[in-house]
Amino acid sequence: MPKALAEVTKDALELAPRQRLAFEEFLLESAEAAAAHPEAEAAWDAEIRDRIRAIDEGRVAGIAYEDVMRAAERCSVPSLSALRMKHRASSSMPSCGGLA
Repeated sequence: MPKALAEVTKDALELAPRQRLAFEEFLLESAEAAAAHPEAEAAWDAEIRDRIRAIDEGRVAGIAYEDVMRAAERCSVPSLSALRMKHRASSSMPSCGGLA
């Protein structure tokens, strides 16, 4: 079973500085590799066009920016500095119950 994001983040913060840098490099390379697939990019472009068309045609309603940001703040991963401070204070990490 995959680890929760908070647990992975906690584990990553416990790595030695060189190991953390290697881990960060691995994550960045894997994200770049995923973005390098032209088929995936074409599919996303088509999805974006379809969503814009659905909004323009009134088939779907948008969500107010403020509502989205409030929900994201309730559920977002804390900033790295906040994680470091929390990690120093205790071994527990914040979790998100999902968007409600």
